[in-house]
Amino acid sequence: EKREELKARGDEVRDRVSGRVCLIGSTSTASGDLLSTPLWASFPGVGLHTTLFNDIVMNTFIHRVDRGWSLLAVFISGLVVSLIVMRMGPIPSGIFTLGYFLLYLSLAVILFIADGAWIDLNGPALAVFLPYSSITAYRELTEETKKRQVKKMFEHYLAPDVVDEMMKNPEGVQLGGTRMMATVFFSDIAGFTTMSERMEPEDVVSYLNEYFNAAAPILLKYGGYVDKFIGDAIMAIFGVPLARDDHAAAAIMASIEVQEAL
Repeated sequence: EKREELKARGDEVRDRVSGRVCLIGSTSTASGDLLSTPLWASFPGVGLHTTLFNDIVMNTFIHRVDRGWSLLAVFISGLVVSLIVMRMGPIPSGIFTLGYFLLYLSLAVILFIADGAWIDLNGPALAVFLPYSSITAYRELTEETKKRQVKKMFEHYLAPDVVDEMMKNPEGVQLGGTRMMATVFFSDIAGFTTMSERMEPEDVVSYLNEYFNAAAPILLKYGGYVDKFIGDAIMAIFGVPLARDDHAAAAIMASIEVQEAL
């Protein structure tokens, strides 16, 4: 009975391997026939031989893409990313750069799985991230520094939204000035000179501060540029440094509200 059972099992094995190639080896952890591969730290040697045999029979060897194509990919990647980064802000260009590299990586993985093509990733990765980091760093050292200077210069004299608009285009602030249509606002306190001669210096300062604190926020509210305080006078300009068509109307509305506040 045992002989018949062994014969039946032998026939079953023969039927399963008939017309096939069968590699026999030990997969036990105690066998010592375990090898390191790029994917596994411990892999049975018979499995490695099976993989190599399958590659030979199926002609599925890994082949490296021609170096010329790799150099072309590096050049195109660097050019595309550089042009995009120079036209976009740090965050949008950073998202684009990361997305571009992930797209390239996905293409490399697909070609590797489908055709065994080995595409270089180091060169394109350097060509993608080096332009982004260098251009962003240069922009931070130049343009962002200039924006901060503009903001520091005007944040005490202009409404916040006007300062923000100027920071979007700091080149618009030119030394030497430009010709523009604008409305200039002047105001002072009637009879202030005579009145101040009869007041203590501390009272004069308090009086002026009350006046300036009431008028200046209204001028800023209507987009006026508070140019200077001259004694008891305020000089403000509407329509600069950003040009606007309603500068005269804004100055008149501000004047009315300043009068009401005073």
